[in-house]
Amino acid sequence: MVYREKILKLIKGMSSPVCPPVYRHSVFIPGIGIVFPSEDDCIEVARMLNVEKDVCREVVNAYNNWLKVSYKTHYIVSISLIKYALSVDSGEWARQIELWQRLGMWEHIVMSDAMPYEDMPVYLAEHYPTLPLYTGFFPALEEKLKDKETHGIVILDENYRAMTLLIDVLPRAHMVYIDPPFATGREFAYDDKYTLPLWTVMMYGRMVLGRALLKTDAFFMLHVDQRADYIGRYLLEEVFGKGSFVNEIIWAYYSGGVPEGAYPRKHDSIYIYRQGHSTLSVPQRLKPKFQGKLEDLRKKGKLFEDDRGPYVWHNRGRGEKEYVYGPISDVWTDISIINNMAKERYGFRTQKPEALLKRLIESATSEGDALLDFFAGSGTTPAVAYKLKRQFVAIEGAPHGGFFYTHKGKTYTGMLGRLMEVIAGFGAHEPTGVSYTPYSAIVKVFVPEDNDSSVL
Repeated sequence: MVYREKILKLIKGMSSPVCPPVYRHSVFIPGIGIVFPSEDDCIEVARMLNVEKDVCREVVNAYNNWLKVSYKTHYIVSISLIKYALSVDSGEWARQIELWQRLGMWEHIVMSDAMPYEDMPVYLAEHYPTLPLYTGFFPALEEKLKDKETHGIVILDENYRAMTLLIDVLPRAHMVYIDPPFATGREFAYDDKYTLPLWTVMMYGRMVLGRALLKTDAFFMLHVDQRADYIGRYLLEEVFGKGSFVNEIIWAYYSGGVPEGAYPRKHDSIYIYRQGHSTLSVPQRLKPKFQGKLEDLRKKGKLFEDDRGPYVWHNRGRGEKEYVYGPISDVWTDISIINNMAKERYGFRTQKPEALLKRLIESATSEGDALLDFFAGSGTTPAVAYKLKRQFVAIEGAPHGGFFYTHKGKTYTGMLGRLMEVIAGFGAHEPTGVSYTPYSAIVKVFVPEDNDSSVL
């Protein structure tokens, strides 16, 4: 864009990583920089930084044009839910079977090679009821599914635009979890070459939209590391207020690499803020002092139990009771990062373990509740949400949101491909991570019309 360098002057003109109020209504367009929905806001900043007013008009026009997008709607749907609605077309089925093959799912299906296409829907529905199809191959199905209740929503678009345009149709969430770019200045399967001022502006607008998509009583969780954790917490307190702070979870892990002259940086922070009066359900675990000792205590008759669980007596005459299980603290050392060779690894370098999301989700929600992740990445949040029988909204605008993506010459399974495997219960990666029983589901997929072909 002709105004890119001028917009970058606005970014560089910020004197602090924490933006003053005039920037708070700004949004970020990848590849462009900062834009201002209000021309008056933009002109005020231009005056402060001695930038031409014409730039603002260009930027505002670009922003308005950027919002002029229409979405196509497709579905991922278990075959048992539509077996009698399927019209059989050899070309459609061939494309669907090819997708199953690429995802490592077809090899798990036992079926005669001579079975005609018209017999496949009923056979597969009876023997593999959760097996999902992608209705992008079966357009006639989409009209029949549009009024059906869905178990999840995936939006393959830039998250600020998606939340802005679809805010009236998205369900309100009981929990938001986001694992955004960490302002590392590096490039992964996504671009993380943010300066801290740019990261600040980018995150603020999205946090405001994320809060608007929360229920009255809900949680917002931000996953960051030392590069931007202090800014993330500042922004959360701006959006939710200081009294809304619940926890800072320290997720400590071991990985290779030790910096010279410094302690190894081996932890992330997960900031938890509440909206309303929600409380977490904190899981219990065996206290370290009782590890490996319960059976011996039981044999000696020193282990007792009441409604709260097993306990022992100390100084029994004085009635000092100690329960052997206690709440997990805010420092988590028992969840490892994903080994590069693990089945759970989808080729996404910054992928988070399912066990981490499981603990967070179970502490903040119940079965049937809705989750939102608008930096969905490799799809860990929607995958675990499905496994734990939660609804979900997952938003990802980068190529890894689709069925497959290519990074540094290699092709990997993307978020939609992962959901296909998870719903089926089998594939190149599943089952892995969180244990679960697959069930039939419908997931609605929104794709910008001008980007529909990129999903595959």
